[in-house]
Amino acid sequence: MSQVFYYDLYGEREDKYTFLLENDITTVNWQKLKPTEPNNYFVPKDFSNAEEYEKGFKIDELMEVMTTGIVTSNDGVVVSNESFSTENSFPYFYRPLDIKYIDYDLKKIERPRYEVMKNMILCDNYGIATMRQITSTEWTHITIASSLVDNRQLFSAEGTTKFFPLYLYQDSPEKSLDFSNPCGNISNNPRSPNLNQQIINQIAEALQIKFVADHESQEIDNLDEQTYFTPLTVLDYIYAVLHKPSYRSTYKEFLKIDFPRIPYPTSKEELFYLAKKGESLRKLHLMKSSELSNIVTKYPIAGENLVEKIEYKNGNVYINKDQYFEAVPEVAWNFYIGGYQPLQKYLKDRKGKNLSAQEIMHYQRIVVALLETAKIMEELN
Repeated sequence: MSQVFYYDLYGEREDKYTFLLENDITTVNWQKLKPTEPNNYFVPKDFSNAEEYEKGFKIDELMEVMTTGIVTSNDGVVVSNESFSTENSFPYFYRPLDIKYIDYDLKKIERPRYEVMKNMILCDNYGIATMRQITSTEWTHITIASSLVDNRQLFSAEGTTKFFPLYLYQDSPEKSLDFSNPCGNISNNPRSPNLNQQIINQIAEALQIKFVADHESQEIDNLDEQTYFTPLTVLDYIYAVLHKPSYRSTYKEFLKIDFPRIPYPTSKEELFYLAKKGESLRKLHLMKSSELSNIVTKYPIAGENLVEKIEYKNGNVYINKDQYFEAVPEVAWNFYIGGYQPLQKYLKDRKGKNLSAQEIMHYQRIVVALLETAKIMEELN
């Protein structure tokens, strides 16, 4: 029977050469592996908590309608920092915390993902963006959107962003129609939650609370708080769970190879506590939180605001040799969402350009969003 052995060698190139010269196959301290079906990994994996993890529901089992993000193949023409002067201009969740605009003319875009994305056009809707597989050491591949989403909003060499809308509208327009008001009035254009009813029923029965199928339903007006939950409660609960550091570290091996599984809430208190934290995270990442007005950085030097050499030094983020954002905490500078560090990616995407006053303010708001996110994640832990 064949056997598989493994050994890691990290360090500088010269150190590796020295190790290889001084050792052979008989002197290396190999680790014997026991690859298991179905993946048969040739690296060590700790799946000892698989039974516990499998008790949860997969996000693609709960939200069965999903799509890959939009591929324009023409970003320079159809994606902009400013709104287009057309009826096809919509907010575009381009990169983490970097919301641009897209000219969503289906004739100009290679892969518009219209059949799913139409539920996000001028609709009161939210959606979760995540990935099925990643190559990163740490799993941070989760964000949220309230409009159209780019396929590289998150990043990993293993694939592209997958997007799950919360609501599905019954009467969205055909491609031949204009986009002036595609969702219309909700009362005239009913929507349904993109949620597996069996999973929802399990939660409702286990916690003995009522499920209301729309968070804007008038039915809520006649119900006592914490006697019901809605699709938005579920989305916020999931969003909080996927930001828990303990969850990410405990199940990191599983999160790298498939869509995440979410543990069922064990009590009403847990459901609503996590949903409240998830709501705060959602508002921060949509750049809609009132916390974002509490700016903690300064931009003290006037000038052309040209992004040239980006450097983090002594707590300041320099965009050129003279101008910088002052007092940017390291935790915000190094923070990852997906394969990106938002504060670094935002400036890299604008290299060679002059930052507008609006972009300077937005950057300072991103700092706050990341600091508040880190704070909430610590509370969740």
